Amino acid sequence: MARDYLGLDVHKVRTQYCLVDKDGCIVQEGSIATEDVATLVERPGMAVVLEATGHWCAAYDGLVAAGAEVKLAHPARVKAIASARVKTDKIDARILAHLLRADLIPEAWAPPQGVRDLRDLVRLRWGFISDQTAAKNRIHALLTRDGFRCEGRDLFGQRGRRWLARETLPLS
Repeated sequence: MARDYLGLDVHKVRTQYCLVDKDGCIVQEGSIATEDVATLVERPGMAVVLEATGHWCAAYDGLVAAGAEVKLAHPARVKAIASARVKTDKIDARILAHLLRADLIPEAWAPPQGVRDLRDLVRLRWGFISDQTAAKNRIHALLTRDGFRCEGRDLFGQRGRRWLARETLPLS
């Protein structure tokens, strides 16, 4: 049975694909809606590669569910192996397909869904804490600019909040 190799350059809305045969001849290439990439898997065990960039998760999961043997390529290492003067999505998909055929894909780890979910929660929490810190810093800067000095050590502790409640602050 002839083996085909599918290279995917995945983006948010559209994905460029390139299918090459065992001899490296391009069988098919084009663009498809990213949510439909699993339909490109013609048979279980088909070799597929995509880069671990911003939108890989849903495409990866769909391809695995369709029975493909999916490799997740490490973007920086792929670039080191195959840098092109002209860089387009079409060329990227071709390069990935040819690297897969030659078994030269520098793989990245594809964390299981549970790990991805935990990472998303940590990232979300970090974002909230960062926003909270930025807001507190802006409040400190406004108070300092207008010559206010908190009586307590922590402006946002119990004593500091009581001080804020007693002060008449400008509306600027």
